[in-house]
Amino acid sequence: MQRRMPFSSAIAVAGIAAAAGYAAAQADRVELKLDGETTSQSSNLPAGADRPLNTLLEGRASFAFDADLDGTAGSVSVDRYASALTLIIRVGERARLIVRPEYEYSNYDFDDVENIAPTPGSGPTDDPFDDGEIFGFTGRFIQPLDGGWTVIVGGGARWGYEDGADLDNAAVGNGFGGVDYKVSDKFKLGVFGFVSSQLEDEPLFFVAPSFDWRINDKLRFRSQGPGLELSWRPRDEFDAIFELRWENREFRLRDDGPIPEGVMQDQRLAVGVTGKWRPHPFIELQGSVGGYLWGEIEFLDRDGIELTDAQLNPHLYLGAGVTLRF
Repeated sequence: MQRRMPFSSAIAVAGIAAAAGYAAAQADRVELKLDGETTSQSSNLPAGADRPLNTLLEGRASFAFDADLDGTAGSVSVDRYASALTLIIRVGERARLIVRPEYEYSNYDFDDVENIAPTPGSGPTDDPFDDGEIFGFTGRFIQPLDGGWTVIVGGGARWGYEDGADLDNAAVGNGFGGVDYKVSDKFKLGVFGFVSSQLEDEPLFFVAPSFDWRINDKLRFRSQGPGLELSWRPRDEFDAIFELRWENREFRLRDDGPIPEGVMQDQRLAVGVTGKWRPHPFIELQGSVGGYLWGEIEFLDRDGIELTDAQLNPHLYLGAGVTLRF
């Protein structure tokens, strides 16, 4: 069997084309950032940027309901729990440095699965993957320039692994950079390049445009990491966000599992709505509901050879979170 073509690259390009903008990263959120920035954090100069240091502490949980596996028996559901710390540091009069460590725990539940991960010499397994963890960090430097230009550069690293896997073989790194231009008080346009290594796969590289359009005082439409976001703010303390996003996760498998030192890749395309309520300037509560329109789980051996992949039928998800601002 030959080495598979990097499927994530194809999804990224397709997402960009479909969105006519930067619709394919972080996420996590693969990203011009790691999975999951907040609204204040993703603007070029975050709220409260006049202070020397701003801190955001985030916690979130989500549950993806049972998704039937297309073409094979069984289903899979997953619940995730994540936390992140974001430090927004003022550097001089105009520049900002954003540093973000984060962690995510995923509990996968495969049910009645018979042949999703057949391994040469061992036959099929009904328990192809245990719990997985991802931790990483990203740094980003933002430098506004004269004439409405802003330069953004950064990079990071991430470790994704099944419980019991070797961390030395679970790391990937990424780097990004680009510029945006303030066309008017309501519209910004930019271009960014992104490169990332992948577990047992070819490096991912692409260049894509980004945009941020403040339609009026209540509506905002923009590219946001690996997706698109339309936000509505009827009141200062409340936001409703309609989003389309691509999620991509990779996990190094444990040495004594059915696919020793292999890789599981989980990719999904989500559409949903998130409500954000700020009962106090330093507290934000979030609730999300939506569905995954498409998904795929792939298993590769330690040499990067695809053993099997399973398409996920459309399924629902729920999420909740809290952000504390200091």
